[in-house]
Amino acid sequence: MRVTHHMMVENQIYYSTESLDKLNQLQEKVSSGKEYRWASDNPSGAVAALTIRSTLEKHEAYIDTGNTMDGWLTATDSALASIESMLGRAINLTLDGISDTMGTKERIALGKEIDIILRQAVDAGNTKHQDEFLFAGFKTNTQPFTLVVGVPPAPDSVTYNGNALTIEDIQRNIGPEQAITVNVDGKILHDPANPTASIFNALIRTRDGLMADDRAEIEAGLADLKNVMETIKNKHTEIGARQREVHAVLQGMEKTKIELQGLLSKKEDTNMVEAISNLRQQETVYKTVLEVGSRTLSTMSLFDYMR
Repeated sequence: MRVTHHMMVENQIYYSTESLDKLNQLQEKVSSGKEYRWASDNPSGAVAALTIRSTLEKHEAYIDTGNTMDGWLTATDSALASIESMLGRAINLTLDGISDTMGTKERIALGKEIDIILRQAVDAGNTKHQDEFLFAGFKTNTQPFTLVVGVPPAPDSVTYNGNALTIEDIQRNIGPEQAITVNVDGKILHDPANPTASIFNALIRTRDGLMADDRAEIEAGLADLKNVMETIKNKHTEIGARQREVHAVLQGMEKTKIELQGLLSKKEDTNMVEAISNLRQQETVYKTVLEVGSRTLSTMSLFDYMR
């Protein structure tokens, strides 16, 4: 085949353009940090990346839910710990009141202190987390407990304004088909259907027994307080177990998230060390192509161009 100068010029243009195109692609990879710019550039890689990204988004949603649940459980744990402390104080005061060394005046003073604890317990029962009541069931915008001061001879009482009499558990999915109850039903503190199991009724009964210097009522109130304390302790332990479960799931989710991010990076992100090395190599190739072309063209005369 006869090689003409015209063919040499055409080849020079072709190889220069091809080399410049490769150089441009490598520059885009290094500048953007991405392996490809459009899905059409790498269809299989784009599909795999979309699948990983979808899974990653689901995991992040579960992690957000888990963190929200953890905050709610932490607030509940704190409220129950506070109530437990109040009950412990009330029990100790009542034990003092039963002592034969106590007179009527001393018992009345103890009764007044129990009254303060009662009001503190009601406040604790109305604890909020992120502007939602913890112990109101699904009625999170409704204050669950109201202390009603009775007009003698009617005694004081506490009304429950939360969800209906049936227990309503607020559950959240922290993983696929893995739901955890995040709330404590307010009836654990005061169940209208079971008055003797109410922390508030126990405090009212104990307070009134001390104020009236009625030993039988003081002892009955003490028994109620101890029963309620046992219930609160059990529920407190249960909340701790739920929170540990949430923490364990969150740790697993965070680990999976890191792994997914690594897989996504492999599908989308450029290997910078390799890309920079290829870019430098291609720059050398491009300069060489231009230099060879320049030398070739410089040896040609006007007559060579015309042929």
